[in-house]
Amino acid sequence: MKLGKQYTVPCLLCGLEREEVAFEEDGYIARRCHTCGLVFVSPRPPPESIAAIYQHNQSQTRASQHIAKTRQPYALAHARFTLDLLAAISPPSPQSPPGMLVEVGAGGGLFLVEACARGYRVGAIEPNPVQAAFISEQFGIACEPGPLQADSFAGVPVDVVYHCNVLSHFPDPVGALQAMRARLQPGGLLVLETGNFADVTPRWVPLIARTERFHLPEHLAFFG
Repeated sequence: MKLGKQYTVPCLLCGLEREEVAFEEDGYIARRCHTCGLVFVSPRPPPESIAAIYQHNQSQTRASQHIAKTRQPYALAHARFTLDLLAAISPPSPQSPPGMLVEVGAGGGLFLVEACARGYRVGAIEPNPVQAAFISEQFGIACEPGPLQADSFAGVPVDVVYHCNVLSHFPDPVGALQAMRARLQPGGLLVLETGNFADVTPRWVPLIARTERFHLPEHLAFFG
């Protein structure tokens, strides 16, 4: 699909424009910031074009692949391990039972199913309509296309916001995290997982890029 006219951006974290080319893929350039080390795509398509990739189920990882993960043992083990960590950080009790948990970029919904089994009330943010329909119809979980806003899920106070390997997709990761933080009630948890590709020694990056796929421009930033 056509993604519109590209435009350049400064570093998404520190706002500076001192960077070098880290690698290229499918005509897109990933640059490394000299100041903070972030690897980010510039030039890039406009945010609405990036959003359309997911809205039209045109991402390189299709909905069927995300849904298939709900049947894979390692995905179940990962969900349970993460929920164990949450319980260790904020142990539930009769006086403080699990509250509302929202997953941003919910994929096939497996993590939310497991969270329900732990006593959480849950909600999903998922822009892909095929995945959203699967989550709501298969599991009965409320699902919105996003982004997470003040009136999402009828403004119900949120105790946990979680997302896994989603931060790299946001055109404005800092703004996205601020919006999530704004939905948390006092004492709430913002929990995320993301890769640390920006920590790879720069001289090895071009070699890795020869054999690995980074799915540009769906992935817009790589963190350390």
